Amino acid sequence: MITPGGKSRFFVHALSALAVLLVSACGFANGDNSQPTVPATDIAGPTRQADDGAASTGRRVNIGVESAIVWGEGEYGVVLVHGAAYSAASWERLGNAAAQSGIVAIAVENATHDAAIAAVDYLKQELGATATALLGASAGGAAVLEVGATNEDSVDQLILLSATGTVENLGDFPKLFIASEGEGIAEQVRRMAHLAPGNRNDAVILPGDAHAQAIFDTDQGERLIMIIIERLNQGRSANLQPPVVRATSPHRQKTRAH
Repeated sequence: MITPGGKSRFFVHALSALAVLLVSACGFANGDNSQPTVPATDIAGPTRQADDGAASTGRRVNIGVESAIVWGEGEYGVVLVHGAAYSAASWERLGNAAAQSGIVAIAVENATHDAAIAAVDYLKQELGATATALLGASAGGAAVLEVGATNEDSVDQLILLSATGTVENLGDFPKLFIASEGEGIAEQVRRMAHLAPGNRNDAVILPGDAHAQAIFDTDQGERLIMIIIERLNQGRSANLQPPVVRATSPHRQKTRAH
């Protein structure tokens, strides 16, 4: 039996416990769960949610002062630079497709020239890539074009997705320009492929009007992935094939006088 005084103490304890629960719940809602901070470098873990709602199964790494996501491993790499409305995790499908093809893909969080260069360095110095391609979508294409114009040795090939810009100052490396027919830049993309230096430049115009990475979510998404992976595999094959050993002609061999 609870006495009147006991009832008062009971309600005080109950209210105290409720207050503790409310404070804890607020802490978790604000992201303060008092868990230890895990370093961002090379975190291998569960799926992470990006700011734009895209999730990634890749591993998070630090590339200098920049953040990036890596999929797969291999001697041929590709740097992925997203458009303004996206994050690194938005390359999830392409990153996994590259990994399945034996290509290591790294997507930067900041769509800048410096981030792209840092990603190239990370692929080569930390992951052992011997050659790298650069792929820029929409606004990310500006960073890729800048790298192609100022750091030609860092680029094995260049791919632009729904991006335009100056191409006459690029190197002779292969280039692929992709856009949707209805997004308003198809003719400019075709012209860029014609004006760019080198003889290994192509333009692909897809049906529809989706822009940049939004194309992955249309009925052209699988085709777009196949086009990009095929192009990357061409670069991979060209760079990783064994050197040709020329046999010495018997007529040119020196003979010893007896």
